[in-house]
Amino acid sequence: MEMSSYGWTYLSRDALRRAENQLSGAGEGVRDEIGFLIVHQRYADHFFPGTSVLHTRLRYVLFVPWIYQTLYEEGSSGRVQDSLEKAEIRLAGRLKHLRGAIGGFNFPRPTSQPASLSYWAALGAWGILRETDGRLPSRAQIHALLQSRHRKAKDDDGQALLRAELPFTTLPPRPDDWSSAGPTQFRLLSREAEFLQWQFADLCPNDAPGQKSLFAKLSAAPRTQADACWSPGIVEIAGDDGARLRRARHAASLAAVGRAVYAALVETLKEEVDRQTVSRKHRDNLAKVLEDHASMAGRLELGATRRLRTRRVRPQATPCPLVPGVWREPAHGMGQRSASRGGASPLPLAPGLGAAR
Repeated sequence: MEMSSYGWTYLSRDALRRAENQLSGAGEGVRDEIGFLIVHQRYADHFFPGTSVLHTRLRYVLFVPWIYQTLYEEGSSGRVQDSLEKAEIRLAGRLKHLRGAIGGFNFPRPTSQPASLSYWAALGAWGILRETDGRLPSRAQIHALLQSRHRKAKDDDGQALLRAELPFTTLPPRPDDWSSAGPTQFRLLSREAEFLQWQFADLCPNDAPGQKSLFAKLSAAPRTQADACWSPGIVEIAGDDGARLRRARHAASLAAVGRAVYAALVETLKEEVDRQTVSRKHRDNLAKVLEDHASMAGRLELGATRRLRTRRVRPQATPCPLVPGVWREPAHGMGQRSASRGGASPLPLAPGLGAAR
């Protein structure tokens, strides 16, 4: 006679939360069922290095290092990941009244894509996160630094021994209301806008390190009214990249058509195969998408595109004339700074995020 056996599987709270988010459809992130995302990524990396579709508001590139600085100064003895999660939930609560607040929908529960994760690559690309031993540190390495016992060791005067520094460049001061529990804002202060403009000034595409990116050119250009990044005024600013910008428009139209057809087919299959009652939203909209995008999509010359290479150039840090006492860390792929900015007034760094005095 064989004896039966039994057992159980242990799942962490984080794993259960992620599974629940996926099943409920509340998870945040990017879905790319038909593979157009790589096209968007290639063009985005060339024109706007460091940016991501997960980005919502520019001030998060300051919020994230400020949170780490705060955790560093507090020196909590608990798990760094737990302290970071609490800090990001607290920030989400202060921003939840604003559009673009990461984690605002889930508050007070944590989000699966916190700002410290979705903006980490941007911190490195824009020179805000500095290299350590020739490489950009990961979040896990920063967490290990914060957790390090060296920070807990103190001398006879109560000062920390062997205190490792966070690998962030010199940042603008945290706002006066940083420690407040009340609502805060996405609007950049003047010193913050100037700091970020300086970081963007020489951003170069990874595949063309000697050429300024469209991102860098826009940050230095006069205010430009445009409905899309391929509008005539933007194409003029892009200069030699104008032809590539027009191809990006054709590729975007092709992706719009492909996704519209896919969504319409999904509706049809759910109705005819799964026998579900579904909306006709995508099927009814398909004709309009084709009317708007089919012509542009047909102009895309795939032979004119080329694979983007990965290459980095790291010039020396230079003092920032816009923010006294701040030294600018060069970002990935940056070329040498031009001698003159031509006196152009800066372009607002993001829609609705002009500098506040």
